[in-house]
Parts: sequence; C-alpha cells; structure tokens
Amino acid sequence: MNKAIIGGPLLLVAGLVAFIIGPPGRYACGQVVGFTPAMIELIGSCPDAAQRLGTGLSFSPFRGGFGGNYESGGDVGEGVAYGDLVVSGSSGRADVEYQLSKGAGLWSPSVMVLTFDDGKKLDIKACTRSLVEARQAEAGQKVFVEQCEQGRAEICLALSQIAHAKGDAAAAASWAKKACELGAKDACR
Repeated sequence: MNKAIIGGPLLLVAGLVAFIIGPPGRYACGQVVGFTPAMIELIGSCPDAAQRLGTGLSFSPFRGGFGGNYESGGDVGEGVAYGDLVVSGSSGRADVEYQLSKGAGLWSPSVMVLTFDDGKKLDIKACTRSLVEARQAEAGQKVFVEQCEQGRAEICLALSQIAHAKGDAAAAASWAKKACELGAKDACR
C-alpha cells in the first residue's frame, strides 16, 4: 500500500489530537467552561496590568504553553483549571501562569501571575484581592440561599443573622420567618 495514503490520515489525526490537547483545545475548553473569560476580567480589573497590556485583552488560541488542563468537579459548577497562556492587549502581551478553582459557579485564582516580555512579574491575585473576596462572599451567600430554600432551617437562621449584622432588618426578619417555618424555634420570636 502507498505510504503517502496511510501517512496523510495519520498526520491529520496527530494534528487533530495536538489541537485538542494543546493550547487551542485548552483555550476552546476555557471559553466553554468560562475560565478564560473570568481570567480576562480579572486581568483587566488590575490597573497595573491594564496599563501595561492596554485594551481589548484576549488569549491567543495558538500561542501559549503546554501542560494546561481543566478538570470538572464532582458537583455541577465546580472545577479546576491550570496551565499557561499568553494574553495580549492593544499595547502589550504577557505570559499567564494560572491555577483556578471553581466553586458555587465562580472561578477564583489560587495563582495568576503575568510575566511581561521584559521579565517583570505581576500577581493578579494580589492586585484583584478585594474584587475576588467580594465575589466569593456573593457566591457563598448564593449557596446559603439555595440551601435555605431546600429546607435547611439552620442556614436560614444564619442568613438572618448575617442580614442583621449588615443592618438589613427586613431581610433579617424574612430569613428568621423562613427558619421558624422550617422548625428553628430560636427564630420564632
């Protein structure tokens, strides 16, 4: 049999596998599960990164390191992503080393470090800490609300106490009423 006929499909399959597991596949996966848009948003929220990179941030599907991965978590809305990509903007580019985890539907960085062409590094996790913490608190509250709606009286009571601590008397009373209806006698005052 002709070696050219066999080599053509074999080369095509090897190219397809490299595309899927290499940066283009990782980039496409990141778009689908949402970790690359979350990374772009965090990088754009860091003033130092925005100044160095400019506007129109994007990841190139064909430039970036190998070794990245995405693993789905056991529960819906969970997962882990890690690897290296290249982010580009209107006035610069940088390599991005990242480790992200997703819980309660929110991607949060464990590691997100930019390395610019001049060798300088910028820790995006540190730069966007208050934004990440606010989003984590919001995601945690959403989980509590879901658990309360599923009938967990102690969670409803905790939501009432949180609302009270924030000075939101109406929300505190509403959550306490729900906790009381679910059997938390401490909430029935």
